[in-house]
Amino acid sequence: MPEPIDNTEKVEHAWSTGVLPPDPAPVSHAALETSDDDLYVASPRRPLFSHWALFAISAISLFFLVQQRDSVTYWLSNTPRIDIGHFSDTHPEMAPSGSWVTVAGIASPVRGTYTRFFTAYELLHLLSSPVIVLRPEGKDVAEYRGYGFRYTGEGRLMRLSDVPELAEVRERFSEKGEIRRDAEVYLLKEGEIPRRGVGPWGAVAIYFFLFAGTLTVGWRRLAAKKSPPKSA
Repeated sequence: MPEPIDNTEKVEHAWSTGVLPPDPAPVSHAALETSDDDLYVASPRRPLFSHWALFAISAISLFFLVQQRDSVTYWLSNTPRIDIGHFSDTHPEMAPSGSWVTVAGIASPVRGTYTRFFTAYELLHLLSSPVIVLRPEGKDVAEYRGYGFRYTGEGRLMRLSDVPELAEVRERFSEKGEIRRDAEVYLLKEGEIPRRGVGPWGAVAIYFFLFAGTLTVGWRRLAAKKSPPKSA
């Protein structure tokens, strides 16, 4: 049974003033209707990477960051340049791996390619020597393509066995008869000179910020997940 309407205030107002107050405006049915969209509550957006995925990316970044320590040590070094020989009288074994050296020889017509960080490199072998040169692609003038030429360069000398990402280079040049399979092969990274240019700092900065950023965000997400929800 509906409750009776209390008009006491309206009667008292009319008694004291002699004027009835206006009736309240009727409420339209449209105002009382509520659509399903008005009742929808959006669920919280799920992050693209979980905290465990961020920790994994951070660990991988730290691994590559640590791999840059030899490059940083070489760039900061103050050792003199070593001449390891010319043409067939080349002795790369006289220089420790990771030394700044200069060498001269005859570049073989046989070339290889290598790509890293969207940069193309060229691999060429110095005839009658165990030295393979790694240098930016496109340094040759057009008439040298496919021919041998006199080469003189300087850079960082490393044992090929100390460069895992180029492990297949030995096999590639051995199949073409350029070097013996049982020979100790050396790699000259042309142009890598101590305290000259950007050096390894670009890669160090990328790996460091990737490591620190993913670690920070992952730790915050893990802490937020473990913290109890706030009461209203």
